[in-house]
Amino acid sequence: YLGPDTPLPDRRALARRLGAGAVVLSALLSEPLRALPDGALKDLAPRVFLGGQGAGPEEARRLGAEYMEDLKGLAEALWLPRGPEKEAI
Repeated sequence: YLGPDTPLPDRRALARRLGAGAVVLSALLSEPLRALPDGALKDLAPRVFLGGQGAGPEEARRLGAEYMEDLKGLAEALWLPRGPEKEAI
């Protein structure tokens, strides 16, 4: 947990230093998200998830993140591979 006031460049640097496969962000309010430029979250990590009361699917897409409506969906997304490398079950 980094806290709500951690600047995006610091989050990006820490994710790279740790070799994080994903970064998960939760937004209580929508105003801070609207202030971010398009694509602001896309290179935080290989996968970036955005959820919380202040987030929505359109805003997540605009910022370069995958929207997660709930923790169950997040757990499934983190557990299952995505894209062409996903194997048929």
